Amino acid sequence: FSVGEASGSYTAKGETGPLQFAYAGHARRFGSDSIVVLLTDRPIPPQAVAEEIKSQTMLLGEKVRGLEYAIDKDGYWVRFHPGQYQESKGGALKEFSIENDTVKGRDEDAGDLTNGKYARSVRFAATVIK
Repeated sequence: FSVGEASGSYTAKGETGPLQFAYAGHARRFGSDSIVVLLTDRPIPPQAVAEEIKSQTMLLGEKVRGLEYAIDKDGYWVRFHPGQYQESKGGALKEFSIENDTVKGRDEDAGDLTNGKYARSVRFAATVIK
């Protein structure tokens, strides 16, 4: 399990798919500086990663699918692509750490709030791009 990898799966709009790739960077979300982590089913071209972290062009265009996390001092927020369902959580992701520009974590949610239409069970490690 190396940096830039995700493992696990997610369900969006009732359809389940694998997550294999992980990307991270800094961006403004909801008025505060956040670490943004993107977990995707397909790779994002290296030259497109910085823009994707900022504006999610490929995710919103459904060229890639996956989860978008925004993590700040108060907790985290996650948005599902496709579907745009989002939820925020207080506290940290499980096994969350940022060391030497590598962010790692784990997240699980059975989707009880959505009757299983939006669920996730993932692990990731990503280099925080500058």
